[in-house]
Amino acid sequence: MQVGTRLLMFLSAVFVILGIILSQPTLADGLKVDNFSNLIALQNSAEDKLGTDFGRKINLNNASRREFKQYPGLYPTLAVWIVKNSPYKKVEDVLKISGLTDGQVEVLRSNLDHFTVEEHNFSGLEERP
Repeated sequence: MQVGTRLLMFLSAVFVILGIILSQPTLADGLKVDNFSNLIALQNSAEDKLGTDFGRKINLNNASRREFKQYPGLYPTLAVWIVKNSPYKKVEDVLKISGLTDGQVEVLRSNLDHFTVEEHNFSGLEERP
């Protein structure tokens, strides 16, 4: 049993030493502090949205009807219609939903500054909650 333990300790030491000697440089070595162009290239699309209306306005193409609760007159009826009639190319397209009453159009018009339109990328079920 002692021979097996010694062999195991010897092999472990050999692997540790080989790992230290033969280790490859990490991927982070390519990211030099003085080379910011590499960092900009690594920026992803989610980070790009941080400087936009993302999170401050309701994205008409990807919102759920619950997101409209914060604005009086939109929830639940108009919220359901907005979600069902997406995607939109521009915010004003929401005013063209067929069947809207004049009052509903005015409610939508008064809230246009709370909306934004981005690419439709909802990947959930057909009907958004």
